[in-house]
Amino acid sequence: MGAMCPVCERPVVAGDTYCEACGHPLGAPACAACGAAAVDADGYCERCGVRQPTGRDHAELVLPGGAAAVTDRGLRRARNEDAMALREAGASIVSVVCDGVGSSPRADEASAVAVETAAAALARGLPDEEAFALAGRAVTKLATSLDDAPACTYVSVVAEPGGRVRLAWAGDTRAYLLPGGELLTEDDVVPTGEITAWLGADADTAAPHMRTFTPPEHPAGARPAAGVQRRPVALSGRLRLPHVRHPGRDGARDAAPRARLRRPGQRDHCRDPP
Repeated sequence: MGAMCPVCERPVVAGDTYCEACGHPLGAPACAACGAAAVDADGYCERCGVRQPTGRDHAELVLPGGAAAVTDRGLRRARNEDAMALREAGASIVSVVCDGVGSSPRADEASAVAVETAAAALARGLPDEEAFALAGRAVTKLATSLDDAPACTYVSVVAEPGGRVRLAWAGDTRAYLLPGGELLTEDDVVPTGEITAWLGADADTAAPHMRTFTPPEHPAGARPAAGVQRRPVALSGRLRLPHVRHPGRDGARDAAPRARLRRPGQRDHCRDPP
């Protein structure tokens, strides 16, 4: 049997660039789901419709001072729609996590542009409300219409010198205080589970919740995870991103971020890197 078009399955002639029957470009990348060489320029398989995974399926960030973050693709979606940013701003640490709204198109693009925009603004010393507003505008620009409006939820943490922590959030992306796991945020959701606040062109005028606090020292008898020098704040868009300080050994990699991902309730959203 001769060569076949991977989309319409009509015969094609060796050396052809396009299928004469359906116009599909031949020699396209293979789909990670169905295996057909039918992935278009936008990353979708023209045969089964699955959007292809990206290099964001697993990512880790570690700052020179030891703050760290990790994210993994969940088991239910073809790609990681969460995004994270982690930056040093003088003596402060800026961390932003956005969770793409799965029912919106190109949710991974929304979360990516939101974290980069907000983190850059916070690192410049802009107020939390302004960083949130700038991230919202950046996500809004991705929309071609209200029916094609990428969206994401939002949480940011700025850990300042002296121990003060600033939080801002909208949606159901969470922040926890570790190691005890105290929830620091409140979800913007209705009883049936739908979120009521997000970033995107189709969002109502949203303002972030904000909270400022100074975490207490470790209680008597409590021992932090190896290498942790202060109580970390963890962000969660179905994962936890602790700020940890590594042991002084050159090249050492603290296992605390992944260990915390493995806590009960997080396993279904995390897979080991290859």
